[in-house]
Amino acid sequence: YGQPQQQQQKQKTLSIINIHLDHKYADIRLTQTQNIIHYLSKKPPSDYYIILGDFNSYLQSHSGDEDTPCKLLRESQLAFSDSFEAIHWNPPTYTHWGTHKIDHILVDSNTKDGNRVLGCYVFHTDVSDHLPLYVDLSVTPPIAPAPPTTTDVNTGWWNIFNFW
Repeated sequence: YGQPQQQQQKQKTLSIINIHLDHKYADIRLTQTQNIIHYLSKKPPSDYYIILGDFNSYLQSHSGDEDTPCKLLRESQLAFSDSFEAIHWNPPTYTHWGTHKIDHILVDSNTKDGNRVLGCYVFHTDVSDHLPLYVDLSVTPPIAPAPPTTTDVNTGWWNIFNFW
């Protein structure tokens, strides 16, 4: 009778992709989004992905037929969803002063299906023309990482990629 063996749990990874897409031209935003999807396909896979920031675009086009950055991400292999929709909350009517919801937090299907999104919020403030968004997640390990100081950060269990 030996010592009971402890089962080693695989460490999970979380990749956070911060974006600021072009504010003038839809075709440039689509190219930028395609580049992000291509970039992620070349990186070692993560267990969870979050893409957030200023998309300068609605979740879907007004007609629903045209491509938008969010639509491309929804149809990508990672099948991103709006964080508000992931928990069946009504999304805010605007994130940019006026009537535009052009800032988003998207989560991949693993994050959504694993019930990792606990809450989504908009902070109303006048420090910018955009309102800050906040998502509350349950991740393993439950440790808050230090803020990154470089464009691409890899600390072992979380990654941050900035696209500007």
